[in-house]
Amino acid sequence: MYNMKKILPILLTIIQVTFVGAQSLVVTGDTFFTGDLVTQIASHLDIKNTSANTITVKCQKTNLTLPLGGESFFCFAGNCYPATTTSSSTADLLPGQQFSFANSDADAHSGYYDAYGTSGVAEVEYCFYDVNNPTDETCVIITYDCTSTT
Repeated sequence: MYNMKKILPILLTIIQVTFVGAQSLVVTGDTFFTGDLVTQIASHLDIKNTSANTITVKCQKTNLTLPLGGESFFCFAGNCYPATTTSSSTADLLPGQQFSFANSDADAHSGYYDAYGTSGVAEVEYCFYDVNNPTDETCVIITYDCTSTT
């Protein structure tokens, strides 16, 4: 029992340090957009690798709230995906740098929402993760508000 009292705090410290140190992806960008019912709304996110290692990044899309008739799409790692796709089929190597739409990076992330005339609020979650370490993941929720005409 005495050894367990010594080992448990050390084990918990190791687990915490491993978990905290594992997060190497930082995602930035606007998360709230308004638009009309007939124009596609675009969002852009910057993905940065804060570690010294090159990591292989993929994107996972989850529609959290989607008004009937609305559709979300996304582009990542040089490919664009239809509304039915939830995960990028391609991954991209990201050394200690950033993919940014503002810098015209072909691998940057863009999310799109089409209301197709249906009023409502859509929420789409995009998660970016290291293929070789899926627990190294950062997620962002994008809100598209198409509740009024402009």
